[in-house]
Amino acid sequence: MKRNCRSQMPVVEQCESRNLLTTGIAVMHDPVLVSTQPVQLIFPLNGTFQGRFVDVDKIPDVGATFTATGSGHIRKLGNFSVSGKVQTIGFIQFGPVHGTVVLKSANGTITLKLSALEKGSGNLGIPVRYSYTVVGGTGKYTNAVNSGTASLTTVVSKVPSTAFGVQHGQFKLVLTSAA
Repeated sequence: MKRNCRSQMPVVEQCESRNLLTTGIAVMHDPVLVSTQPVQLIFPLNGTFQGRFVDVDKIPDVGATFTATGSGHIRKLGNFSVSGKVQTIGFIQFGPVHGTVVLKSANGTITLKLSALEKGSGNLGIPVRYSYTVVGGTGKYTNAVNSGTASLTTVVSKVPSTAFGVQHGQFKLVLTSAA
C-alpha cells in the first residue's frame, strides 16, 4: 500500500481584518462591560447652626425668599459654615415651604433640600419644622446620603432695616439625623 505523503501547508484566511491560520484556534473575547455604583456614605448630620437672615424678594403673590448665612458644628464631622434660603408661599404660589442649605467645611460641601412639615407657624410665617434630604456633596462628602429633621427658629431684629419692608435678624438651625 502506497501512502500519500503530500505535506499540508497552512492556508491563511481573512477573519475580521486579522490574518489567522486555519489550522490554529482563534479565540475572540467580547469586551467586558463593568458598571460600578458609587459607594454611598452615610454621614449623620446632628448639629446646630446660628447666624443672620434677611428676607428678600418679598412679593405677596409668590411669597418671600429668606437668605441666611452663619456657622455651626456637626458632631463627629467638625465645624461648618452654612448658607441657604427658604422660599415661603404667597397668595398665588401654593405648596409646601421649601429651601436649600449648603454646609461647607475644609473637607467639602453638603447640600440639603428642606421641605416644611407644617404651615408657617414661626416668626415671619416661616415654618419651624422641616424634613431634610442630602441632595449633593463635594470632596469627602461626594457620595453622602442622609435624611432627617430640621428645626429653624428666627428672631427678628428690633432695629429697622434700611430698605422698606425688609426684615432681618438671627436664626438657629438644628439638624437631627434619621441615621
